[in-house]
Amino acid sequence: MKKGDLVRDLGTGDIGIITDTYVQPQLNQLFIKMLAAGRETGWIRAIDNIEPVQDPREVEEWGHQQGR
Repeated sequence: MKKGDLVRDLGTGDIGIITDTYVQPQLNQLFIKMLAAGRETGWIRAIDNIEPVQDPREVEEWGHQQGR
């Protein structure tokens, strides 16, 4: 995962764009920040909580669920 990738936060179900990444050296784990629902999130551990959005229709479906 890299800046600009479209991802889903599995905890909230929000879809957004990665704005920043950080690898924590001691844990060797990727953390990301994303812009979703009009706000930037805090640091999220990517391995358990984030998945890439594969199909653009997922974004449209999510928008309908949000009332957009």
